Amino acid sequence: MQQYNRINIYELILNLEKKHELFSLNEHGVYFWKLIRLDIIRKLQGESLNKKRENKKIGKLIKNSVTSIIRNPYFISGTTEYLVFENPRKILLDQIKIDPYTHFLIPTLENVYILDDVYNNNIEKSLYAPSSSVFLLKLVHKIRRKIKRVKPISVDNLSIISELENIIFNETNVKLNLVKQVQQKINGFLVGVEVYSPLFKSKNLKEIFLVCSYGKEHIIHAAQMNNIKVTEIQHGVMSDLHFGYSFPKNTTIPYFPDRINFFGNYWIKNTNLPQNLETEITGYDYLNYQVEKLNSYFEEKKQKSVLVVSQPTIAIKLFDEIYELAQSLSDYNFFIKLHPQEFEYWDWKYPRLVELSKFKNVTIFKDEKTIHELLARSYWVIGVYSTSLLEAIAFKANPIVIGIQGHEHISNFVKTFSIPVFYTNKEISFFLEQNNNTNKYDLDLYSENDIWENNKLH
Repeated sequence: MQQYNRINIYELILNLEKKHELFSLNEHGVYFWKLIRLDIIRKLQGESLNKKRENKKIGKLIKNSVTSIIRNPYFISGTTEYLVFENPRKILLDQIKIDPYTHFLIPTLENVYILDDVYNNNIEKSLYAPSSSVFLLKLVHKIRRKIKRVKPISVDNLSIISELENIIFNETNVKLNLVKQVQQKINGFLVGVEVYSPLFKSKNLKEIFLVCSYGKEHIIHAAQMNNIKVTEIQHGVMSDLHFGYSFPKNTTIPYFPDRINFFGNYWIKNTNLPQNLETEITGYDYLNYQVEKLNSYFEEKKQKSVLVVSQPTIAIKLFDEIYELAQSLSDYNFFIKLHPQEFEYWDWKYPRLVELSKFKNVTIFKDEKTIHELLARSYWVIGVYSTSLLEAIAFKANPIVIGIQGHEHISNFVKTFSIPVFYTNKEISFFLEQNNNTNKYDLDLYSENDIWENNKLH
């Protein structure tokens, strides 16, 4: 039995999809493989998102419910043509909370309505009007999903699912309960369609915009069955190894957006997208705004400044390496930027990071400074597969990849631009002490123009 990494898993899943035509499997009118695919892959990769301890106080639930009733999506005007689902996690831009992915799009749309969302148990009201909260729809979806009777699986599909479980276990030694997972996903999908379809049907919408489509299959299907176009806005790294977007052996994928707006052409060329997908290059206006705003810091960078970008899926292994690295390079300043999911649990979930917080040459940031300000001030950026590694180049910072499982996710980027990859802290330490070159990247990764290759390393 081989040790499975992201590439092995990718090949295993693709072979199973081709052999069993998994995207064509239908139960109760639902093509269920699309609903479980990404969760299966994450389980096989050993990913365990460290969810914070949520506030369960009934007062917060009541407050959000009342707010969402007052700001109800059914108040959407009959003249509304465009509906934008904002990303729930807002960031500060000039002291105002915004969604970086939709902020510059919304003013370009006429007859637009905004649906804001909940983050950390708080309704993050949109900067734009008219708007309402999606909280009530999510609450109804959650309650109805729990009380709806789970439907049984047909004998034919049970046979295929059992075979998949056995093959995956024999190859990876990971035991999956696919029958339960399929039932739960079908149940949640059907309830979700029942919640959103009446809303869409009662309006005269032409198009909805989403940030991150996977996990929102019920919304996408509810829109498409009511002849509403669905457009996704790119929000991070895409590649052949991102199973939310990579479908090399399939021309048509169910419950997938009609169009994706991309940062640049590179992402289209390096991701095995469904063949029937409409693509458009719109750039990344928020990033360009930040680069222009923060470029005065570029000349002030100190070579012994290192930004470490954390992600919940790899943080424990990452901090083990950074602990040793910060000890060996005591004359370097390390800035550790936590992922927002980690803000409220890092001090009990990551013992190594707690130890690191006591180092004189280590500073830990939650939201005291934005990731882009830290990129602008840092000479080196260390991470695994964060989008920030790519954004670093726009801020004249030098990315270094640690070869923890998951780094394969940006293998095309690493290969194309000769980004250094190291597997131990000793290798990184030697590289930093020996490498005195200035920033060698002059790239426009997020432009509307197809200039990725033309702006290769100078």
